[in-house]
Amino acid sequence: MVSKGSTKRVTSLLAIAAIACGGLALAGAQSARTPHKLHEDIVAPGAQAARTAKRLEEGVPIIGPDPQARQNPTAIASQDKLLAEPSSEAPAKSGEPVLGRGGFGADRQTQAKPDYFTAADNQLRYIEAFNPSIVPFKRMSALDTVAEDYTLVTSSRTLADVRVGGKPRPNYDLFWGSILVDLKTGLDVPIPSVAPEMRILSYESTPAVDLVFSKDAADNYYLRTDETGATNTYRVVFLVEASPYYFAPHPPERVRIRDIPKDHLQAVPASVRNVATRALDELRLHDKMYADEALDKLVYYFRSFDAKSPPPNTGDIYWDLFKSQAGVCRHRSFAFMVTANTLGLPTRYVTNEAHAFVEVWLPGADWMRIDLGGAASTLNVENATDKSMYRPRGEDPFSKPETYEENYTRLEGDVKGLRKEQIADRQQPYGGARGDGEGNGSFFGDDSGEPSDDDGPLTGPGKGLPTIPDEELAGRLATWVRVVSAAADGYRGESAMVTGVVVNDHSEGIEGLRIDVFLAPAGNDGNDAILVGRGVSNEQGLVEAQIEIPASLKTEPYEVYVSTPGNTTYQPSVSN
Repeated sequence: MVSKGSTKRVTSLLAIAAIACGGLALAGAQSARTPHKLHEDIVAPGAQAARTAKRLEEGVPIIGPDPQARQNPTAIASQDKLLAEPSSEAPAKSGEPVLGRGGFGADRQTQAKPDYFTAADNQLRYIEAFNPSIVPFKRMSALDTVAEDYTLVTSSRTLADVRVGGKPRPNYDLFWGSILVDLKTGLDVPIPSVAPEMRILSYESTPAVDLVFSKDAADNYYLRTDETGATNTYRVVFLVEASPYYFAPHPPERVRIRDIPKDHLQAVPASVRNVATRALDELRLHDKMYADEALDKLVYYFRSFDAKSPPPNTGDIYWDLFKSQAGVCRHRSFAFMVTANTLGLPTRYVTNEAHAFVEVWLPGADWMRIDLGGAASTLNVENATDKSMYRPRGEDPFSKPETYEENYTRLEGDVKGLRKEQIADRQQPYGGARGDGEGNGSFFGDDSGEPSDDDGPLTGPGKGLPTIPDEELAGRLATWVRVVSAAADGYRGESAMVTGVVVNDHSEGIEGLRIDVFLAPAGNDGNDAILVGRGVSNEQGLVEAQIEIPASLKTEPYEVYVSTPGNTTYQPSVSN
């Protein structure tokens, strides 16, 4: 239920703090003033809260314990959002694949062959495993080599274990992963990834077990346990980081193709090279060109493919697809990979259950994700309504034909399973008013000081925030939130600490819910509230949130409210 009790009009700020309704008197800037202090009834923040505040101030986006094997942090700051650790005890969701068991969304392609089914797809189904969501670009299968018959394979499936742990690197992007996996001792199970060079910082599993992550030559990731006698289905929650330049490429300038090191380039069979060289001649591309210019021409050509009737079969499917520019995402990505590798640009073909795209390696840029678009009447997205949306830190730098702009990979057209707010959020790059493009933006709100609903519709006091339809609340458990303590006074442009708690109908604390903190002019029934802070509840349901008092606020009394938007299990609520 959404609990919105009335707020009594009071004139004493000390009384507001003492009765735990929460009150702040804001003071304007002064050249000299007596140092202010918290009201004596306020409990000072504990060591963990102080450590959290210091970390956020220093730009360290980890809240709670240091990430390591079998220990996840409590939450992460991702762009301008605060994302709680997913529950490692969460039951399987409807349609969620169990990796290692086979079936839709759980299988890895070890090879792919081109086909002549070049008409538009009817419906595509995508299941998200990461938060923030990277729909529809989850990496499940990466193939880096073409055979003489145009079959795509991985050059080597030999696995190398990858280290777990370490401090997050400055300006890298963080993602939670949550998957179900059937594990047996010593058996490597394919798992999805967000990027080819993602770094695994921590994990937890239910039941608890030691895990080993590994990957092959094409950066396909795997998971296993070496514990004797382990045979079970595990919920694995893991934290990873990835370079933002993978998602928002910046191809280096003045690098000629012929000067690119061949370390990442797989050999192209002579018979394939002969045909692909004809294609390069038609496009007027050669290895003396600068890589960024050639890459842009290639992207434009293959983004210009149409989903249409299959071309005449001349006996060479690569040439037929290239010449006719016919096909959907898998045809574009296949033909692009063959052409680019022949030119001398190391390229991979990457797929999941709904989409195919490519990765290109250039010196100084490493692997870059490049989407060539696709064609489908409907994209059905599952397991993403409660997730934030990942926004690349810059706009796609490559040429965009009109047909490309209108396809489902841009979340245009008939996209089901995402809220309109999520789609609008994903369709703008991260930066500007929402951050500085280097990961140092605010974790809440934007430069206007108005509430931000990046994590879904905000629930708050007064009449200025959207209401949640009753049908969205059905089946979710009631919550109750209240302010436990707040500073008695505060100064514009500075910070203060607010403590809140969220409980269920049995007065038991609820762990892992996002808690938003609002300031509203005193005696105004919560109207004109602004979002000033955010935190995540611990195992007792408590949250200690450091709020930032906007410099633009008037110097007058304010009331403090806390709220939670809930999640798929719990309803939202607002303090009195």
